[in-house]
Amino acid sequence: MLKTTVGWTLMFRVKNGDKAKKELRRVEELLGTPLCLGVCEQYWKIPEQWTCNAEMQFEAPSIAEQITRCLLLANRLAIGWHVLGPYLQADGTVQTFSGIFDGHHPGAKLASLEWAQFELVPSAASLP
Repeated sequence: MLKTTVGWTLMFRVKNGDKAKKELRRVEELLGTPLCLGVCEQYWKIPEQWTCNAEMQFEAPSIAEQITRCLLLANRLAIGWHVLGPYLQADGTVQTFSGIFDGHHPGAKLASLEWAQFELVPSAASLP
């Protein structure tokens, strides 16, 4: 099994940090899995937006399953992602795979979601 980490950057149009964290709980519900919250702060350029960084982990039997699961998770948050990759290393493992969602597309499942990014960062080691 391949241990995989997906990093998320989510930008919400909300009034304060408490409401941003409430939206993160809604994201967890949509994804069906808990997130490990990193930084959640007011966006310096646009004060009415909050940027939250979070990670989640899962195990997958193959690289194809890693990529598929990542896409299916992103689809739970929004439709209309711009996907980059996957870029594979010489040994066939994923070097990087990412996607960006621009909130101007009408496909967000949360009205407050203005912008989002995911990046699949697989662990170098496999799980037994």
